[in-house]
Amino acid sequence: MIVQDRLPVTCNVRVRAVDTTTDKVVEERVGHNVLTNIGRTWLRNLVGAASYAAVDPITGWVEGAGNAITSERVRYQMFGVGGALSSAPYFHAQEELTTVTELEDWINYDATNYMVEVLPQIASNDTFPDAYTIVFVGVIPESAISYAGNTSGGSFQAVGTNVPVSEVGLYLSGADKTADSQDAANNTRMVAYNIFEPINITPNIVLRTEWEFRF
Repeated sequence: MIVQDRLPVTCNVRVRAVDTTTDKVVEERVGHNVLTNIGRTWLRNLVGAASYAAVDPITGWVEGAGNAITSERVRYQMFGVGGALSSAPYFHAQEELTTVTELEDWINYDATNYMVEVLPQIASNDTFPDAYTIVFVGVIPESAISYAGNTSGGSFQAVGTNVPVSEVGLYLSGADKTADSQDAANNTRMVAYNIFEPINITPNIVLRTEWEFRF
């Protein structure tokens, strides 16, 4: 596994392609994401409370107990070949805007799921780099995206074993990892969005995305 180092202060998203035969980073993209309006509303609800009565001192704010507005947490990443930095034949009109609710040209990552679960946020895997930062790390194993028969979901283009990944979304725990980007449960739970120059993923490449929030 590639050791995670701190992201420079000028960016908060890093996408790395790692060659498993050499354990070397062969391509890397770093930049800023946009926090969507969905994400901004979620953060508002997360720090608010519907009631301050009968709060359990152990479990705290429990959704359904009448006090938490939301108990959802960041849990998934979804990848695509769209976004404004992509090109034909894939869809490539979508910019990083707060109004974005879905990936433009999403892809399946293991023939069953559309989303990968991020690593749990604990000190031992460096997802808490310091007292005021959290990192959501998603790792796509080799051959999980690049496999014969894989097709993009927006433009319906065959991507097969050479996938030009160029967009990624960050999703809440209530999303359906087996459903595509336009699923009703998913297009209301994409809290952040990032586009980048395409990285071609072939069967021997691991894709690792580190998404850092600073407070």
